[in-house]
Amino acid sequence: MTKNEALKVLSDGHTIITASYAKKVCKAVSVSFDERLVQKYHSDTSGNPKGLTMAKGNEGVEGVYTLDLSRYVASKLGVLDKAANCLGRGFQAQAYADQIKKVLKNK
Repeated sequence: MTKNEALKVLSDGHTIITASYAKKVCKAVSVSFDERLVQKYHSDTSGNPKGLTMAKGNEGVEGVYTLDLSRYVASKLGVLDKAANCLGRGFQAQAYADQIKKVLKNK
């Protein structure tokens, strides 16, 4: 995985990816992976339109939420505070990815 591919993943605040894919993202940006990022996900049955809806057969899958991964990488690179004031998952992830890109450019 290239740094640009990793940044694309980190700029998405809506997706759940496999732990193995998240590890590749971390490796591409030279950040160690933390197994605590892996969570078990279930559909939100409350009827909330912003909740998580999973396809049949995917209930209880484990993965890494890309917004959590973006936040984690930003924290490890020391730029968490420079992108923490955005509202909305997509805007937050994009702001983290922008800050991460700046750090990587200077390495």
